Amino acid sequence: MMEIIQMDISYKRDGDKVLLTASQTMLRRQPNTKSLYKLGRIKKEIIVIHSQLFPDFESAILHGNQLFTRGI
Repeated sequence: MMEIIQMDISYKRDGDKVLLTASQTMLRRQPNTKSLYKLGRIKKEIIVIHSQLFPDFESAILHGNQLFTRGI
């Protein structure tokens, strides 16, 4: 089974604050049980790892960079 993991960090304005969300996207290939020649289908799963409100955009970016370098 093949598995691909991708980390995403997104920033959204929530009024006067900034919402930082860190998530992982996992793509897995499901094996096909009926035929050995077909590859099967791909299943996408998104897991939210971290979500936090910040008063300004600069502090949100600093915290997001720390999460990214640590690999969450």
